[in-house]
Amino acid sequence: MKPARRSQSMARVSQVSYLKEKVPVARALLRIYPFAAVIWAPALILFAKPFAPRSVVGAALVLVGWALALWAAGYPDTAKPAPGNDAGGTLFAGPYGWMRNPAQLGKVFVALGLTLWSGALWPWLAVATAVLLVSFFTVVQHASDEEAERRRGWDYRAYRATVPIWFPRFTRRPRLGKGRWRPASALRGSLPLIAGAVLVAVASLLGGYIDGIRRLR
Repeated sequence: MKPARRSQSMARVSQVSYLKEKVPVARALLRIYPFAAVIWAPALILFAKPFAPRSVVGAALVLVGWALALWAAGYPDTAKPAPGNDAGGTLFAGPYGWMRNPAQLGKVFVALGLTLWSGALWPWLAVATAVLLVSFFTVVQHASDEEAERRRGWDYRAYRATVPIWFPRFTRRPRLGKGRWRPASALRGSLPLIAGAVLVAVASLLGGYIDGIRRLR
């Protein structure tokens, strides 16, 4: 394993350990999240009705989520401390100059878009998907912010105070750094999300088609 990937993997393990230890709500969400994911994907396929007009909106959301995930994954150094970095430099590069959670927002768009595309258990599954993901990623981000302020030697607090978690403040110009977007990192970081979304979308479309044939008989 390359040193960069090893450090990223260790950072994720440290983050999960910190969440389990310090944030009771995060502990509960970390237990619920895997089970919800296991239920969510089969539900999209088994109860699919992807031929409603809302499927077009769902497909658009998936594309927006993919684009945002690609954009965020292309800046792998934004979460790494740099010598003398005072809430500038690569910290604010790309979408991270607009929001602190661009990659997770992309995942929310993709998951919600797939739910609309499938039309399964409408509208309850879509509402549950949005509420669970937004609450989970919000708690995770707050805990990650606290850990970053505690452990990093740079002024992360200024970044946290300036840049919102989810939606950017369009009335304020973002503080953009000098980071460079890397296509290889973008593809490597977002490929699992794209591949999984394509598989679920195709499977739900097939499930809806089979259900339609059964109804005609």
